[in-house]
Amino acid sequence: MLEAATNQFWENGFAGTSVDDVLQATGLGKGSLYAAFGGKRQLFGRVFDGYCRRVGHAFEHALAGPDATAARRIRALLRDTAKRGRDRVAGRPCLLAKITSEMAARDPDIAVQARATLLGMVTALRNALTQAQDAGDVAPDIDVDKGAHLLFVTLRGIEALAQAGVSTAILRDAAEAALEAVTLSQ
Repeated sequence: MLEAATNQFWENGFAGTSVDDVLQATGLGKGSLYAAFGGKRQLFGRVFDGYCRRVGHAFEHALAGPDATAARRIRALLRDTAKRGRDRVAGRPCLLAKITSEMAARDPDIAVQARATLLGMVTALRNALTQAQDAGDVAPDIDVDKGAHLLFVTLRGIEALAQAGVSTAILRDAAEAALEAVTLSQ
């Protein structure tokens, strides 16, 4: 049921999804929707929270591991994101990005959840970059906070530009330039 609702919101956004759309997608009756979730916005809150937790966990998992392989994990994350380009998003942008751009300016709860998820990703990048620095794969004079910010913005930019149809070659160049800036290219 939550998966069906997630797909509905992912396809049409929050505003573009009516209560009738939710009912049809989930098979719930109106009374059941309100009894179980309180309404469309509350159901959406559960969907968005679950998505943010899954995305944040997957991101942290992709960067987790020993110091000795941190640089390799960071390179793999950026290069794989750029390499997959349009294939990765295949007409379906990141729900976090989509909903943040649609709702964060007028829904403080969404803004808080999105910001917490995104900052968790930055923290995972900073931790991995610190590990790479401790392993000697990043120069000691590199500011890991600024490096993590650059890598994060590059990743999110790659995802957005891939959705817009920018060539994989451009996305790869951006990934490599960011890696070079934090001395992780090899």
